Amino acid sequence: MGFCCDQVVQYIPKIDMFVWLLQYTQNQDGENIQRLAFANTDNVKRGTWQLFDISPRSLGLPRVFLDFPDLAVGENMLYVTTNGFLDQDWTASILVRLRLAEIAGGVMNAQHTISRDNFNFRVAQICGTRALWASHQDTSTLRVFSWDESATQPTFTDVTVASWAAGNFESRTPDGFNWLGRSDPRIVGATNSDSEVWFAWNANSGGANQRPHPYVQIARLRTDDFSVIDNTNIWDPDAAIAYPALSTNDAGEIGISYMLGGGAHFPTFVVGILTGARKDMVAVEGIRGPADGVWGDYLTIRRHHPNAKLFDAAGYALQNQQGSSDATPHFVMFGRARDVVAQG
Repeated sequence: MGFCCDQVVQYIPKIDMFVWLLQYTQNQDGENIQRLAFANTDNVKRGTWQLFDISPRSLGLPRVFLDFPDLAVGENMLYVTTNGFLDQDWTASILVRLRLAEIAGGVMNAQHTISRDNFNFRVAQICGTRALWASHQDTSTLRVFSWDESATQPTFTDVTVASWAAGNFESRTPDGFNWLGRSDPRIVGATNSDSEVWFAWNANSGGANQRPHPYVQIARLRTDDFSVIDNTNIWDPDAAIAYPALSTNDAGEIGISYMLGGGAHFPTFVVGILTGARKDMVAVEGIRGPADGVWGDYLTIRRHHPNAKLFDAAGYALQNQQGSSDATPHFVMFGRARDVVAQG
């Protein structure tokens, strides 16, 4: 097997450790691995990494292909999430956790939990001593999972949220391409802030607020009882918004990155701050749509280091006139003007 496609990076200041998660191609049995590579600052400079592989068979899932991975860091745990597909059909959602102390010590063990009922796990960023994630039961119910560091397995609670619409997503770019051709409503943005957890996903046009185009819906919940504080829409009257990522800075503010496109807009990468005085800014505009209707993945936001009041976001746009694989990646560091000035 060789490196395939999806990859995610986190830095863990508590143990001075970079974590690089790489998705590999499948073997003759249809299996692949999610490979974790660990290195502290000095070893990154030297190009020396320690590896830890998550294989389908180690999870009790023979012949399964692992896809769409993500990382989150808690007080004492690293969390890895991925989906499992058998013969191209979804068969399991997986969460694996490793202790930070063992990662720092170089001798690692892992625990995991699997669901065959709920599609796509994504642990909320900045998760403290309790990992939280959610999956849709239906278009007005979230199943919110909770896994305390001291517990052997997670628990869950079903929460009623504002109704939203599913179905086939469509938004045409000025050159006629449906850039949401493979969009779905899986939860792709999640973060904690003080006593709240925020979950974000793509929703189709319509829903409780009758939005005219696909948009991002966010459920803002209390972490003590998972009661709903607010149902927020990130929407535009003339274009679609999709593929949200969320994180929280050291000041407790919620940062977001997302894509806007359709109508007069080619797919455009946007970043913003949702709490306090809200601000959204275009990071990079595209100049054409995807001929194959494929978008998504490779869109993230994280707390910056060492100035933890800032955010780091990664996205991309089509900025030349060549094939669908010629996306131009962009790394964006952003925050309140006063904090960016302080960063220098």
